[in-house]
Amino acid sequence: MIGNLYKFFRVTGDNLTSFSNSSLWFAHVDSFNDPFEGQLIFSFPDYTPGNFEKVLSASISILGDDLIDRFQLHSLKNDPSDFRKLTSTIQLCMEVMSSQNNDHVGVCCFVKRKRLGLLRGEFELQHQHYPNMWSHYGDGLRGFCVEFDGDILLDSLKRLHTTSITHATVQYVSKRTSVDFMSLCDRSSTEKDFFKAAVFFNLLQERNQKHEFWRDEAEFRLNALNRVNKNLQFDPAAIKGVCFGHKMKQDQINALIHIFKALGVQTFSKISPSQSEFSYTVMPL
Repeated sequence: MIGNLYKFFRVTGDNLTSFSNSSLWFAHVDSFNDPFEGQLIFSFPDYTPGNFEKVLSASISILGDDLIDRFQLHSLKNDPSDFRKLTSTIQLCMEVMSSQNNDHVGVCCFVKRKRLGLLRGEFELQHQHYPNMWSHYGDGLRGFCVEFDGDILLDSLKRLHTTSITHATVQYVSKRTSVDFMSLCDRSSTEKDFFKAAVFFNLLQERNQKHEFWRDEAEFRLNALNRVNKNLQFDPAAIKGVCFGHKMKQDQINALIHIFKALGVQTFSKISPSQSEFSYTVMPL
C-alpha cells in the first residue's frame, strides 16, 4: 500500500493544462536539481586469471563488437595491469550507456506522507509540515499542493498506459553504493542487448538513492519506461484535495478550483503562516 502522496506546483500554464487533462508530467532526470541523479557506479572483483576471463567474456557480450574493437580489448593480456585497463574501459562505456538509457525513463516525484512515532501514539505528517517543499516547489506559498491517493493513482496509470510503470521510495544514504559488475553479468549472460532500456530501467529502480542532505523531501517516485518529458493521464479520482498557498492571487485560486471541480474534486483549503509561531495553519475553503 502506497498511501497518500503530495505534489507541489507553481502556477504555470503548463500545470493548468496538465490538470485540465488530468495528467502528470514525467520528466527526464537531467532536469532535476541533484547532479547525481540517474548515475550508477560499478564495482569489479580483484584480479585473478579466472576473473580476467569472466570480465572479458562478459564485456564482449555486453559492450558489443564495435566497442570491443575500438578499445582493442581482445589484445589485452591476462595480467593485473591489463585487468585495470579492462575494468576502467568498461566503467567508461557503462557510464555512457547509463546516460543514454536515462533517456528512456520518465520520473514523476512526490512527497510521501510520513508517520512519526510519539509516546502517545503516531503523528502523521501532512503537507504543512514540509515548509521547505512549500518554499521551493510551491513557489514560496504562491503555488499549490495536490494530495493524491497513491494506490488509485498508480493503478490508474497502469490501466491507462501500456508502458511499464514502477514506484520507489527514495532511500537517503551517506555514501554512494555501487552495482557489482559480476552479479550484473549473471543476470545477462545470454543477452547481447543487455543495456536496452527495459533492462536498465529495472537496474535504476534498485538505485533510487540520494544523499541524506535531501532527507526532508521524503521523496516517492513513479517511473515510466519510454515516457520521458511526457504527460501521462490518470484517473482524477486519485485526487483527494488541493491546498493553495496564501500568496496565490485570488483569480488564480478561482481558476484552479474551477479546473479541479470539473475533475470531481470537492476538498479545497488554504495554507498561511501562523501568527504566533514558526508553523503553518490550514483552513478549509
